[in-house]
Amino acid sequence: MAEHFAGFPRGGLEFLAGLAADNSRSFFDTHRRSYERDMRAPMRLFVTDVAALLRSTVAPAIQAEPTVGKSLFRINRDTRFSKDKTPYHPWMDAIWWEGHAEARRSPAFIFRLASDYLVVGTGIMGLHDGQLDRYRRAVADDTEGNSLQAALADLAEAHPDAELTAPTRKRVPAPYPDDHPRRDLLRLDTLHASRTLPLPADVSTGEFAHWTADRLRPFAPVHRWLVDHLT
Repeated sequence: MAEHFAGFPRGGLEFLAGLAADNSRSFFDTHRRSYERDMRAPMRLFVTDVAALLRSTVAPAIQAEPTVGKSLFRINRDTRFSKDKTPYHPWMDAIWWEGHAEARRSPAFIFRLASDYLVVGTGIMGLHDGQLDRYRRAVADDTEGNSLQAALADLAEAHPDAELTAPTRKRVPAPYPDDHPRRDLLRLDTLHASRTLPLPADVSTGEFAHWTADRLRPFAPVHRWLVDHLT
């Protein structure tokens, strides 16, 4: 019989809080067992259970695999090109993706768990080459671009705390005019829409998987637009 998510134990959240306060290899090594038992293990079950809920109510083709490089991210930071040399992320990230076998190049529902907050949303990381061209053509098209703008407006109306990625480019890329009505969307190379929320009491129970799926559901129209136009 398959094991199901039963909540994130208090010890896991305490581990993340401790790592935020003492982001060092010595702290991590001392508390490695708590990380593996109270955070990494339940996160794998959480990913699987949320995936089943999303498939049944939002996106039947959603993909999930509770391994690093697929639905899970390394807690170790890549510090080679960063001024911040702290070795770990004091949070756990997960995604549920759709459209490509390669998770990191696909539109995905996103989740982050820290000791005192969480993030839910949808989006796609760094767009490149043909995928970026397809995104820009769709945004520039009045019908398709307006449908994305409408989905984002509906999300903002329902959840005023929703945030959209800030544009990464100062100018609208050629050949689109700088006064294009969707100029801010054209200036994006990454699109994430998300909400930052306090941890609910359910975080330590199996109900947290349902709670999370419910909070991801309003992002479905934006997710669907990305899947339809970028995959």
